[in-house]
This record gives sequence, structure tokens and C-alpha cells, in this order.
Amino acid sequence: MSEALRQQALTYLKTHNTMTLATVGPDGPWAAGLFYVNDGFDLYWLSDPDTRHSRNIAHNPRVAVAIHEDYKDWRVIQGLQMEGTAEMVGTIAQAVRPMRLYVAKYPFTSAGLSAGLSDPLRPPSALAKALATVRVYRFT
Repeated sequence: MSEALRQQALTYLKTHNTMTLATVGPDGPWAAGLFYVNDGFDLYWLSDPDTRHSRNIAHNPRVAVAIHEDYKDWRVIQGLQMEGTAEMVGTIAQAVRPMRLYVAKYPFTSAGLSAGLSDPLRPPSALAKALATVRVYRFT
């Protein structure tokens, strides 16, 4: 990949918010829409380990990702499609760097966070219950 194309792809990743994650498990293929944050071409997201896509990753780490906008004219469609592997990184507390990136991109996920991002673990009360069970996952 040329440096210009690489930079264009990284800019696209940084300026978009949702990805479609395609997985395969015992019940067959599955696709899920998820918020993500990127660190280079590695993508991180939060998910409950009991969701179908998370269970599928535990069964088979080979996945595909698509990031695109909603278009009405097929002639202008653009986006990224990638294949790779996915894995659970761990809890929010164990994934400090990805969580700092996540909070920077989605400030609503953390309240009262200092400018130095010293505590990416304090979510607003409305999200606290949902975030209590999530894990951080990585696509490579």
C-alpha cells in the first residue's frame, strides 16, 4: 500500500464512528454494528462477552470489518473493508490506552474526566450499568 493510500485509509478510520463486524460461529455468520476507535489499523470496541459476535470471536477469531457511510448513489460509494483477527483485550481497567482513545473520541462515555485523561474508568451514571459487563476487543 502506498503511503498516500495508507494515510487516506487512516484518515477515513479516524473520521468515522461505526463499523460492521462480521463473525462466524456455531450458529453461522453474523454481522454487528459497533462504535470503534482506531490506533493505526487496529480497531477497538466495547462489547458484552455474551453477545453473539463476542461468542463467535471466542469460537473463531477470523473476522471481517466494513466501515462506510449510507449512500443513495452507488457511483459514489466509498469505504474500507478489512479482514483479520479479533480478540478480547480485557476489562476497561486492563485496556487503559484503548480506553483513553475511546473516551477521547466518545466523550459521553466518561464524566468528570480530567484533561490528562487520568481516569478513563468513570462513566456517566446512565452508562455505568451497561459498561459494568463490557470488555474491550481488538481487531488486527
